[in-house]
Amino acid sequence: MWTFDRVDAQISIPRDALRQIILNLVKNAVEAQTDDAAIMISSYHFVNIDGRAFAQFAISDRGKGVDAKTRGLPFSPVTSMKEGDDRGLGLSVVAETLNRYDGQIKYMQNEVRGALFEVSIPLSTEQ
Repeated sequence: MWTFDRVDAQISIPRDALRQIILNLVKNAVEAQTDDAAIMISSYHFVNIDGRAFAQFAISDRGKGVDAKTRGLPFSPVTSMKEGDDRGLGLSVVAETLNRYDGQIKYMQNEVRGALFEVSIPLSTEQ
């Protein structure tokens, strides 16, 4: 399910970079799922962070969540609860991409269970 605000605005990030961010976060959510879990993608109203306007969206799941050890370093390469050779690179790629465009990502515990990643992308000053 994906719900959007009804207000249009232009964000300061290329389409391919935004696509990569969303794909990595959704892929992580899918891989963290249990049989009864759902993935939610929601946008929020625009927010003001340190005097700048940002568009915000969140991707959350009801999977296993992030363990206490990993919780402090979720955006570091190879910090992951998953198995395999490429484990843990997705979130570090997301964080690096957002940093390149002055965006932000935050990890929060989902209220029910699982993980919630909140992404903030600066609004374009060019209209």
